[in-house]
Amino acid sequence: MLDDTVDDSHDQSTLVKVATSGLTELKPSLLHCQGRKSHHETEKTGLSTYLINISALTLLLCGDIQANPGPNNDSTIYLCGCCELRVSWSAQAVCCDGCDLWYHQSCLSIPSGEFKDLELDNAIWLCCKCDSKNLISTFTFHSFELSNSFELLSHSSRQNISASTLQSPTLETFIPPRHSSPRKSPEQRHDHTRTLGQSPASDSSLSSKDYGLPARNDNLRTLIVNCNSIQGKTSEFKTAVHYIRPDIILGCESKLSPDVLDAEIFPPGYVALRKDRKRGGGGVFILTKSCFTVSRVDTSLLHNSSEQIWARISLKNAKDLFVGCFYRPPRVTELPFKELNEVLNRGLKIKDKTIILGGDFNTRGIDWDSQSLSGDCALPGVCEELIQLSNDNGLVQLQREPTRESSILDLFFTNKPGLVKSHQTIPGISDHHMIVVDSNIKATVNSKPARKIYKYARADWDKAREETGNFTREHLPTF
Repeated sequence: MLDDTVDDSHDQSTLVKVATSGLTELKPSLLHCQGRKSHHETEKTGLSTYLINISALTLLLCGDIQANPGPNNDSTIYLCGCCELRVSWSAQAVCCDGCDLWYHQSCLSIPSGEFKDLELDNAIWLCCKCDSKNLISTFTFHSFELSNSFELLSHSSRQNISASTLQSPTLETFIPPRHSSPRKSPEQRHDHTRTLGQSPASDSSLSSKDYGLPARNDNLRTLIVNCNSIQGKTSEFKTAVHYIRPDIILGCESKLSPDVLDAEIFPPGYVALRKDRKRGGGGVFILTKSCFTVSRVDTSLLHNSSEQIWARISLKNAKDLFVGCFYRPPRVTELPFKELNEVLNRGLKIKDKTIILGGDFNTRGIDWDSQSLSGDCALPGVCEELIQLSNDNGLVQLQREPTRESSILDLFFTNKPGLVKSHQTIPGISDHHMIVVDSNIKATVNSKPARKIYKYARADWDKAREETGNFTREHLPTF
């Protein structure tokens, strides 16, 4: 049934009147025709018209007819909220109960067991955008947990306020966010964000101590993030970058198309190197601070078809740093690892060079402490190929905490682990956690040239007027 099926009482009453009037007019004609057998054709025609009107009236009374049918709505196309491709009836997809948008199971990387649970009648599923309104306990929404500074002044709590509860605000409470005073320490800068009657130990403002991140200092900070379609998560991504303040960002599953500009997605102050997949899904990128001297490593001569990208960063008083971002789709065999090994040996020639490699390798079931396979390893050939690659090239994998559910899928490799000062795992912007690594590496910073600022208040305007007049008298008559 279509949406506008016989809901217009005016059209229905009109049709009923037409059918009834035809029936009323036909009854005398039928009686007259029965008395005159010579008019057989007239009787036959009147009887057929009578039956047609009876049928039309019956259909109208049953309410299963539309007076003015429109186009067929079966041609509606539902697009995926991630890849924006069509969701067919045969595809495995799930619909959000909040916004009614469809999502492919593969785009959201939903496990088969959880997808079967969503088929139950009482199952409720919300997408990332709709679920974000609940302020779930993830990194991206931790910064939006606000407290009411005037709660003690509310009518409900006025009865229980004592004189000792209210504390006099200090001068630091009213420090403006921007001023010309000397910079304070991080602890002092956060003092003015305390609420009324709140002690420093219970400060709920967002700081680097919330997730155990060390002080920024002079570290080279690297962030590894699995975006799972960054185009719809630009605000969460910019919030993460503002909080972590990384120097290098290695991103996987960006799912960007070449027609999307860098300025539309990435925060300012970074230079982007991208390798987008020609069709939907996948995609890797490297973001470096704009003050670094960065160049892209060309691996096209090696016929590299895997999703990896490399950048070369100049270091201070040291050899250049080579940074790579790698992504292996879950359903692909060990071919990407063989191409990665070829890039490391023939393209980069990693001997006596500093290498940092990160990304989503999708190798579930590797015990990196013993470099052996565990019982839940689904692709032993692929996992053994990655272990062999790391041993042959002298790479050490430092990530030990799970990054997605109970599996270590996002990895961090380096051939100089002694330069790594710390590495942390924090909640990410998708179903993968993010990895933050601090290294004792100093990159070459391109300082901006000094800019001349003329002080016009100290100019000799009388001399300027005199020279302008002389120029006018000497050169203007010649034109």
